[in-house]
Amino acid sequence: MRASSIDIHPNATWSKNGITVAGGHGRGSKTDQLYHPWGLYVDNDLTVYVADYRGHRIMEWKSGATNGTVVAEAKGPSNGINQFEFPVDVIIDKETDSLIISDLGNKRVVRWARRNGTRGDTIISNIFCWGLTMDDNGYLYVADIGKRKVRRYKIGDTQGKLVAGGNGKGERLDQLSEPHHVFVDREYSVYVSERGDHRVMKWEQGATQGIVVAGGQGKGNSLSQLNFPAGVVVDQLGTVYVADCNNHRIMRWPKGVTQGSAIIGGNGSGAQSNQLAYPTGLSFDRHGNLYVADHINHRKGFDLQGKNLLNFYVTSWEHYRFSSEVTNGFCYYLNRHWVRREYDTGRRDVYDIFTVMKVKVTQWIDEKLHRIQSYPPSSELSLLVKKKLEDIIIHDRLQLIYIKAKILSHD
Repeated sequence: MRASSIDIHPNATWSKNGITVAGGHGRGSKTDQLYHPWGLYVDNDLTVYVADYRGHRIMEWKSGATNGTVVAEAKGPSNGINQFEFPVDVIIDKETDSLIISDLGNKRVVRWARRNGTRGDTIISNIFCWGLTMDDNGYLYVADIGKRKVRRYKIGDTQGKLVAGGNGKGERLDQLSEPHHVFVDREYSVYVSERGDHRVMKWEQGATQGIVVAGGQGKGNSLSQLNFPAGVVVDQLGTVYVADCNNHRIMRWPKGVTQGSAIIGGNGSGAQSNQLAYPTGLSFDRHGNLYVADHINHRKGFDLQGKNLLNFYVTSWEHYRFSSEVTNGFCYYLNRHWVRREYDTGRRDVYDIFTVMKVKVTQWIDEKLHRIQSYPPSSELSLLVKKKLEDIIIHDRLQLIYIKAKILSHD
């Protein structure tokens, strides 16, 4: 999900260690393999769409699946209407229920039916497109790395409107240098990651120049610097999340600050579960779980798919008040728990915790290991006594977690 409706709690945290949920069977073209995955998109039902760069295909991975499905494929690199050459990004157009694909090697953008599509339609041609995104009105935004600009397109439009850059290569605020990935927020401001200038720029709607919102202090590995930034997502508070590619980390950059923090990686390039190697694509699902595409190391990774979703069960207790939003009988939490509740009509707004249904996990694609990994969503989970599935977890420990996370307060 890279839409403008991303809501992330300002104190949200993600575990540093990953669990494989897709791939993990080495480099290749089988349905349980990936071959240089690059861009990705997460749908509302947690289905992950992957631009499998050297596999010349778009893969669909259902949540919890051990194999993916090829939803758009080439028979080797080619420029045929039903073939790709090094696809680098993919998004979903909800209005037409289709995939929009950046077909880098063929210098075009392709629309492909998501359900049983057998061929695509070229909607933009002669463009060295890298990143794609779409706003709430259905306008398509395309980062043209060749012409160093971002353009916005209406449905059926082949010319587009300039929304960022277009003044040649350079470091000025009205210029872009190697624009790779793009994001649009709720006010239709455009965020662009610039690999050449090691910064993320924000261009407000109608602006003729941008402002630096992350990096811009030269290439480096300090918390005020970036080194070839790639995928970028911005939440409802203006916090920038960026894949800091050559620093092997994901950075979180709150609005208005001069330096960010590493929320994943930052432990050097490597194959361990707490490491990344040249992360590129970046996306969130609707629960705030984070997905990252890694890019370099071609070794086979750990196959931990059986552990991608942990179930915890507790006995119920009473007289605790929810401070988070209650929607349709479920509560959404900072630490990504789904909690089923029972409403007590005798005490307004007081709910009984009945069962912790599932712990939602943060997911990311690890290309160097050819897998998608998942992160348990919060360091507070270390307080749990984790046993086999369906075992009882110590009541007091779980209760402390919710109070610490400020999810519950005693009535």
